[in-house]
Amino acid sequence: MRKNKILIAFFLSLLVLIGIEFFIYVNYSTITKDVTNISFVVSGDNMDLWENLRTGAETAALDNDCEILFVTSSVEAGAEGEIEAIKRQLKDGADYVVVSSNYHSEVEDYISEMGLEDKVSFLSTGDDDAMNKELVSYILKNSSNSVLLLCNQQDEQLGTLLKDSNIYFKTMSFEDYSFEEDITFKNFDIYAIDNRSEAVYYLDKGMVKALAYRDDYSLGYITVKQVLTGKSFSSIAKQVPLYYVVDKESMYTEKFQKILFPFAK
Repeated sequence: MRKNKILIAFFLSLLVLIGIEFFIYVNYSTITKDVTNISFVVSGDNMDLWENLRTGAETAALDNDCEILFVTSSVEAGAEGEIEAIKRQLKDGADYVVVSSNYHSEVEDYISEMGLEDKVSFLSTGDDDAMNKELVSYILKNSSNSVLLLCNQQDEQLGTLLKDSNIYFKTMSFEDYSFEEDITFKNFDIYAIDNRSEAVYYLDKGMVKALAYRDDYSLGYITVKQVLTGKSFSSIAKQVPLYYVVDKESMYTEKFQKILFPFAK
């Protein structure tokens, strides 16, 4: 009799455990969502250039059950390198790929030929033309000397906007200029188009007179929202300015502190 009671108790306990596991399984299955994998293919070998963009994308991902991956394609690899990076990401399970391309037409042709318009899209740069015009307007109001423009890519529009003025200007990449050692441009007013912490540092030190700053953090955040919702970039970003022209006097105002120092508490 005692053995029967023990067996009955054992089977009842087993049934209870099975019931608990079934309950957990059913409820966990209903609340678990599929994770969306979004890969960003960006040009160049310096991932630091994309730091703010990646952080913005990862912040948006936290709210939307996403996984974000950034991969680089070297400039030397050309359009073929970017296309291979896209292929690799899709093969590895990316649901969507966002491309910052130096070879837009070639990559666009590949996307069209392969019917990947729903899977692969180009990273919007915001309104770079408007940013350039605002920077040039600032230069014309605040400089009468020679001007050195530091930017990662020489922009023909900047030259076009400045050529009719009396200002002599030169352009150079930020990486090629040494603030501590280069005396060639010591009498120039220096402006920069950059959004890295290094550029903000030189603005604070007064070595850069003004900084045209693209808000890549917001750009990354909005891009993830765009991919997930299928809405146009402009419809999501229309209330969010994605560029600023900042000088030392304005950089610590409440408006710009949150933009220039997004990680400061």
